[in-house]
Amino acid sequence: ELGVRKELRRQQNYELSVGAQTAGDDRRLDFVGDFAVVKFFKGAKAFYRFLFGFGWPFDGNSGPSWDEMGSALGVTQQNLPPHGRGALTIGWRTGLFSSGLETVAHPNLIRERSANKAASSGPLRKRSPVDLLDSTPYATYGVD
Repeated sequence: ELGVRKELRRQQNYELSVGAQTAGDDRRLDFVGDFAVVKFFKGAKAFYRFLFGFGWPFDGNSGPSWDEMGSALGVTQQNLPPHGRGALTIGWRTGLFSSGLETVAHPNLIRERSANKAASSGPLRKRSPVDLLDSTPYATYGVD
């Protein structure tokens, strides 16, 4: 496992960075990277991270290949109890191009059904599902 983070720019209370992490063995390799922007306040910080990753098995090994993108946006309140070592983070995570269970009918399907109901003749076209963003609010509390 190998990880690296490079601070690209820091001005007053802002920080722009890029990071990468790999994990693997003789059977597979996985890679995760991110671009991050952080705004520092007195006792708090706001952040945005764009994450991307992919992984695959090496030749002759079985296992899933994957690739994902997503982002995280949030605020962390620092210096909380106990003894100023606590941190509360509230944010929103979004996965892009998710192939999960959440899907929605294509907008054209709604128009087609409305038109077909009005005409009540003519075939209804096949559904064309489109993936929704896999998004979730979150809150965490931790102690350093």
